[in-house]
Amino acid sequence: MYLAPVPAAPPRQIQRNRGIITSRPTKNSNDQKKNSYDLSSVAGVIGLPREKTFPADSTASCHDDSNTSRNFPNDVGLDSGRSMRLSYCDIAPGHPWHGPYHDREYGFPIRRDAALFERLALEINQAGLSWLTILKKRRAFRLAFDGFDPEAVARYGKRDRTRLLADAGIIRNRLKIDAAIENARRILSLRESHGSFARWLDAHHPRDREEWRRLFRETFVFTGGEIVGEFLISTGYLPGAHRRSCPIFGRVESRDPPWMQAARI
Repeated sequence: MYLAPVPAAPPRQIQRNRGIITSRPTKNSNDQKKNSYDLSSVAGVIGLPREKTFPADSTASCHDDSNTSRNFPNDVGLDSGRSMRLSYCDIAPGHPWHGPYHDREYGFPIRRDAALFERLALEINQAGLSWLTILKKRRAFRLAFDGFDPEAVARYGKRDRTRLLADAGIIRNRLKIDAAIENARRILSLRESHGSFARWLDAHHPRDREEWRRLFRETFVFTGGEIVGEFLISTGYLPGAHRRSCPIFGRVESRDPPWMQAARI
């Protein structure tokens, strides 16, 4: 008897965050045991519950087997069943777009205002889309936004908004474009009060996730909890970008990101 094939599950985009996508955290994670940094002590510093350092709705990425929401199937050519057991550290290496970002940028500390502004703007633009889409459009974003120089973007007016809305190389979303311009102006204010965006972040680090969310809501626009969490993980202010067994973890460790500094307090 002929049986019709079961239709494949609809493809899912890479949503936030870039981490492991299993259904529930595992209590006996080998990677956590091998980690030279005590994640429970880090949790205490940044205000996460010690008994479940990275809960399902956190921005944990590769340190544990949390249920996170950045999924991979279409972006990396894997079926959804297999991807449910893999992390960004498993999937990104070797991928033409995710690989370089995972290996050279994700979780590494950033100090330059333009680089921090770019990361925040890209995280905002990723909302509702796949991270692969953002990576593919990154060069166009840099060209369109003057290399994410906060001073240049802060001067944008009506003509620039019209230009950006007509630029097919970027995400043509009026709210996201307006957010980039407004956030550039707010970064200039942070320069006046703290010297730079990075020094402003340093002045408020460490703090727990909810405090970070509230602070970003008060300081910037279009910065929901998911955007803030992934921005902080990707720039090294929160742990979770790479699991301990990931070859890139050692390279991140050598850069001594802020979350590792907090773990030694």
